[in-house]
Amino acid sequence: MEPPADIEALSQSVAALSNELKSVRRRIAEPERRQEPISSVQRVQPSPVPIEQLTQQATPGMAIQESERVASTGDACALECSNCGMRGHNKVHCLLVPEGRLAGCIFCHTQDHNVDECSTFQNMSLGEQVSVLVHQRSRLPPLETRVPWVDWLRNWLSSEESRDAHGNTAMPSGYPWSEDFTKDLALGYIAEDAVALQPVFDESRDHTGCL
Repeated sequence: MEPPADIEALSQSVAALSNELKSVRRRIAEPERRQEPISSVQRVQPSPVPIEQLTQQATPGMAIQESERVASTGDACALECSNCGMRGHNKVHCLLVPEGRLAGCIFCHTQDHNVDECSTFQNMSLGEQVSVLVHQRSRLPPLETRVPWVDWLRNWLSSEESRDAHGNTAMPSGYPWSEDFTKDLALGYIAEDAVALQPVFDESRDHTGCL
């Protein structure tokens, strides 16, 4: 015996409402996920990765040899992205990263090698490298590196170089997005996906207000 039509309709409505509630919970939880890197840094207690492991040269491949070719992380190919192919931004400001970490080099604007394989990056001090991987990636997708950015930051914070004249160390004011959030944004799993957000970001270039 089939259930009355009104009961079947009610069941469908309940199912639809349940799905909508799940979607709302996911959207509400998303801002907390943006802060995941901060809590991760604060909770991490293991011994730092040896500086030698961070700074040892990887196979550079196509890494450029003349650091003077790159004046900043946003001076080349300014209107076309080597990551997604869209116009209006370069790799530095690309939000479309479904892999969770932005592969390629933000100095050379190429996919031939990652940033930590580039001679420009390898010739920097640890503080400058942390600036590239952490400070300059605040509210942006994390960069693809052999060692996660949080390990670079941990080593910087444990070094004498990070301390001022009074022995104090300043924490970054912002952090890269978590890999999960970066993936979800790129794949359209949250309200405003990367495809919709990218043109707004390109126009405003506002890292804090738009993102």
